[in-house]
Amino acid sequence: MLALDAHRNVALVAADTGSAPASFDGDIAALIEQARRRRPDLQAAAAQFKAAEASADAARAADRPTISLGASTNRYDTDGLATRGSSIGVTLNVPIFTGYAPTYRIRAAEAQVEASAARLERLHLQVALDVWTAYQNLTTASQSLRTTADLLDSAEQSERVALGRYKAGVGSMLDVLNAQSALASARQQRVQSSFNWNISRAILARAWATLMQTCCTP
Repeated sequence: MLALDAHRNVALVAADTGSAPASFDGDIAALIEQARRRRPDLQAAAAQFKAAEASADAARAADRPTISLGASTNRYDTDGLATRGSSIGVTLNVPIFTGYAPTYRIRAAEAQVEASAARLERLHLQVALDVWTAYQNLTTASQSLRTTADLLDSAEQSERVALGRYKAGVGSMLDVLNAQSALASARQQRVQSSFNWNISRAILARAWATLMQTCCTP
């Protein structure tokens, strides 16, 4: 989702068909930790967990006795004589037993805390799995991209040799056609591997919650 109005034109850049970086030496553990700090779904789950804890604390506090301290200053006027007085007091509030409703509210709030904690832990692990899987897929796609680059280079050389031999009269047209067919196949594999590499890079960017322009740009 681009967060743009439907009538807005979107300029698309040309697909990246260049070679993959020499190596991906990023620390996968660091990538996972960064994703956990950036992923909005994990941040939302953490906020819900804190809210559930606060609700549980409020439910427990509502059923406990409370002590409050109060102070006041009064002025009295008797027969034209003004006097002042101050008072200070301590108030103890003890909740009256009203059945087990407060206990049920506390247990319900604690159950909500447990559910929020479980959801947070599940997303915590899911983020790690998403990043790890996407990273491994991108590594595989990068290896395939390098392999198809070598295959295309070899097919181009073979096609030039076959064509040169034919022009020199020492090769057959069948050899040229076979070399050209192999070259076309190598080009097709190169395009497909480049497409797969860019898709894998986008999936990792989504899992990592960043565009990864520094990490994955050839």
